[in-house]
Amino acid sequence: MLPLFLKDEFYKFWNALDKRVSSDSRDGEVQATNSLLRCLNAEEPLADFEPTVMDFREGVLNALRKKEMEGEKNLQDLEQKFNFDISVQGFTQVYEGKVSQADFGLHLEFEDTSQHVPAGTLDWSSVYLVQAKSWDTDKPLKNDGSLLDIVFIDTEYQSQKIEIINQFFRDCFVKYAFYCRYPLLRNSSKDEAYAMLKSEVNISDVDIESIRSAAVWISDKFRQNGRDLTHEFEETATGIAKFVVDHYFNRADNSKNKQIKKFTSKHDAELLRRLGVLNRDEQIVKELVQKLNSVADGPGGFEVVIGKGRPKNVIRMKCSFPSYDYEHNLRSGLHP
Repeated sequence: MLPLFLKDEFYKFWNALDKRVSSDSRDGEVQATNSLLRCLNAEEPLADFEPTVMDFREGVLNALRKKEMEGEKNLQDLEQKFNFDISVQGFTQVYEGKVSQADFGLHLEFEDTSQHVPAGTLDWSSVYLVQAKSWDTDKPLKNDGSLLDIVFIDTEYQSQKIEIINQFFRDCFVKYAFYCRYPLLRNSSKDEAYAMLKSEVNISDVDIESIRSAAVWISDKFRQNGRDLTHEFEETATGIAKFVVDHYFNRADNSKNKQIKKFTSKHDAELLRRLGVLNRDEQIVKELVQKLNSVADGPGGFEVVIGKGRPKNVIRMKCSFPSYDYEHNLRSGLHP
């Protein structure tokens, strides 16, 4: 858990990323995914995207400095204790099509660097594969122009293979990223969307604003259109900014988002299996290929999918923060 006063900085970056990526959604999921990855590239960011990853990091540090200046003694030197890293690694084009069914992987991590708890006690890691879908530009909107009527097209056999992977790993290892027209909810019935969001318990105004303006949505299953996508928002579908924020600012037992799966032990067998897919572990891939061969256009030979080749991307985001020490001091009279 990160302190709540940093939440705005996370939303500022991820909401901006959402808007920038959705601007390329008309050109298809490949172009939109490339934009997403470039937005997260600290060394070669998109020229027209702000805030950059470095701006994001500096914004978090500035928020920490501001709290320290306001007199929170438990934040002294905390900016030196906070660490933030986003990196991109990869797997092959063939690997995507034959095994992972993912346009990119997402690995979110948190390390609690507190001095008063055993190392690793409050750490967690979440690992997902993400299949991207962009709205179908060949399907015209209805006369009222509602963006909720945008349509997504499923690829033959893909849903079947994703279902096999999710059964093999459990807890919806494979997610969908739906690239929509921006913003998906604002151009529907504004009052209806707002009332729907406000009816939720324990949701803040900044959460509502992010969901209402979201155009990149993360879901645990394929959705045929925008209306279907937003029907069960929060539980099984939500904007990418809210998806990331829920990991870092909501405890697992308090979050309504059923898509989230946190592993609290780095030795967890299921976590290691998921990482094995991202890292092309030969034994894990071999087992998965055997499962996928039951589909009509299954992978075929194991050797085809394990070899090196053109890289595809895995996004890794890790934050380190002494959360236990910070929260313990808060109980002495300080406030988040």
